[in-house]
Amino acid sequence: LSPRQASTWVSLGLVYAKQEDWALAQHCLVRALQLENSALCWTNLGVVYLNLGEQTLANKAFKEAQNAEPSYTRGWTGQALVAEVAGFKSESMDLFRHCTFLGPEPESARGYGDWVCSTMAALEKGDKVETHNKYILEKMFGIVVGVDSLSSYCERNPGDDVALCQLGVLYEKMGLVRSGYKVMEMSNKLVKNTVEKDKVLTNLGRLLTKLGRCEEAIEHYQAISSTTFYSQVGLAMAHYSLGNYQQAYEAYESCLHWLADNDGLKSHILVAMGSLAYKVEGMQAAKTLLFQSCQLAPTSVRGLFALCVI
Repeated sequence: LSPRQASTWVSLGLVYAKQEDWALAQHCLVRALQLENSALCWTNLGVVYLNLGEQTLANKAFKEAQNAEPSYTRGWTGQALVAEVAGFKSESMDLFRHCTFLGPEPESARGYGDWVCSTMAALEKGDKVETHNKYILEKMFGIVVGVDSLSSYCERNPGDDVALCQLGVLYEKMGLVRSGYKVMEMSNKLVKNTVEKDKVLTNLGRLLTKLGRCEEAIEHYQAISSTTFYSQVGLAMAHYSLGNYQQAYEAYESCLHWLADNDGLKSHILVAMGSLAYKVEGMQAAKTLLFQSCQLAPTSVRGLFALCVI
């Protein structure tokens, strides 16, 4: 009835894309572009190409969307996704960051929050991180913008347990522990996967310890189905805060023998055990553990300081 109506062809293309009939979806969107040059249509065509694995064509389509309408956020988001799929980490994070300044958009907000969290995790593990990504995080208020982005996303998508968990971690990083606990508890009520559940419980235990609710923290740590190094260290710290030095020592000991996977971590654990031994058994027991710590490489600097003090 209306073969020269571009919006009709776009709608039909979206229907075919929903059915994963990519050939017909591409045909409809190309036909729409022949009738009207629009950022919306170019972006949808880019998504089709991205699903077909045609990254070069997808990138060209998203660039055309930006040329047609530079402020159209989804065009930039699409290009960020192409960069992410292609393995261009620095470009992907920078494009997602650019999207946050264009306006609230779910995909870009979720993508930027994810990049901030993954970059933070890599830095804490000592892994190699793209220089520009580190600069965004440390010099361009990366964590603050990540909180804003994920807060906006979670308001629209309150059922995304992973996004809520990431938001809780970023709140904690900013020192907003109560806000972090609140959203982490929401994530805990939603998460179903056992592995993800354990991560959320570990985060909750850490946040509760910081809030001074150590008995509740211990309950959360003990509810974890598969213990990790970090959950066991958290359990030890919660026991320590309550003055349960024997239980804290035993938790650290299990970390040392079963969960620490490198000598650097073992060195830190021995220092923690030495601190507990000093409180319970005296200086000699602490010195023994601290000397054991110094024999590992890399050696814990705090252990060296402790020996100097003794």
